[in-house]
Amino acid sequence: DAMAPAGGGKGVDGGKLSEWDLRLRDTADELLCKNFLESRYAIEGSRRVEIFRGKDFYKLFRQNPERINEVVPNNNKSKTIDEQVADLGLLFMKKGFFSKSERLYKKPHPRREKLT
Repeated sequence: DAMAPAGGGKGVDGGKLSEWDLRLRDTADELLCKNFLESRYAIEGSRRVEIFRGKDFYKLFRQNPERINEVVPNNNKSKTIDEQVADLGLLFMKKGFFSKSERLYKKPHPRREKLT
């Protein structure tokens, strides 16, 4: 799932963000707020977060590989696009902008056709 970044220029640990971290935060905001990724709200623990599917994240950056270079300036060009997208996702999680979660129920309720 993805958590909408908050804190207005402060890092996860409360310190000031570098220019590179600000670029990451702005990209995370842009992905969720401008509907580049289809997301919806959910409750994680006691707080509200936005969630999106990882394959939508991959699809967006596969179709627009130049966006990776905007976020990661010294990107390793020798890696495949899938490896670069995976590294970018891990970077977002490491910096605290996104977190990973799994579905509680893997199958829809017996009286429903669709897993929502």
